[in-house]
Amino acid sequence: MASLTKFNMETGGAAKLHAEYNKKNDEYVHHRAVQAFEASQLIRFCQKAKAVLILAGDFNCTPTDFAYRVVKFYGNLVDTYTESPIKAPGSNGETNETPANSFTNVKALIDNPSGNRIDYIFYQASSTHKVKTKVCDQPWPQRVPQQDFSFSDHEALRTILTVTPVKEDENTESITEIQAETDALLESSAVCEQGLKKVAVSRRFYITLATLFIVFQLGILVALSIANSPGLRISLGILSSILMLFLVYVLFMGTVYYHVEYNGVKSTKLAIKSHLEMLTEKNAKIFEEERKRSLSFIK
Repeated sequence: MASLTKFNMETGGAAKLHAEYNKKNDEYVHHRAVQAFEASQLIRFCQKAKAVLILAGDFNCTPTDFAYRVVKFYGNLVDTYTESPIKAPGSNGETNETPANSFTNVKALIDNPSGNRIDYIFYQASSTHKVKTKVCDQPWPQRVPQQDFSFSDHEALRTILTVTPVKEDENTESITEIQAETDALLESSAVCEQGLKKVAVSRRFYITLATLFIVFQLGILVALSIANSPGLRISLGILSSILMLFLVYVLFMGTVYYHVEYNGVKSTKLAIKSHLEMLTEKNAKIFEEERKRSLSFIK
């Protein structure tokens, strides 16, 4: 769970990114693409309040994942762990499935012996306040006092920030930052495109299954109309009821559930496309301004 927090100069909200259960066959990857983009949209909306933002929680993605980069770069956030001047020796800030945690499955350590960093505290400075990370650490002990188990399967994360007023807005985006945003959104768009194909296949599967169930149901009804044995009629009636339950389920999945999911992913893809076009225009504008500045220096 991730939360967007507010002080006197902050604004707030909440978001959650879907967990990754199978890295090799991640059927929820497009869900995270939609959720990461929506979270970054919330953050960008909160920028209008000219407030210092703090976004923290379990994002179910590592720093190399596109979802992290969408939230960080498109949301224009600072990862307090990477900015922190103090880091634990031999650690990359892993917060989940760490070897010292009592809840960690031994099998998980085969692929990631040190664990994963999926819990974050981000911030975004405002036009009126500067923010700097003083420390980002894990303050709690590895075990509950006088017990042999950990507090949670996630390590507790703490950040100490310094917030100081500024006289004017010193926040400017560079071409490099815009390129990072663009790359993250391009990857998200590709993930959404693949997700649309997966959802379309699932919809066809359930519609086909529903068609077969309808045919079977009609066959059972015909058999009921000509059956003379009471025992056979009872058996067919029970089978018909069970088949009807399955039919209702597959019809719901094929006509409602995946229809809503398809439209949700599609709308996100279209929104990403719109923002990519705006980033292209912004990139061209910054490039032109830097070119004019360079020419003025030459003169």
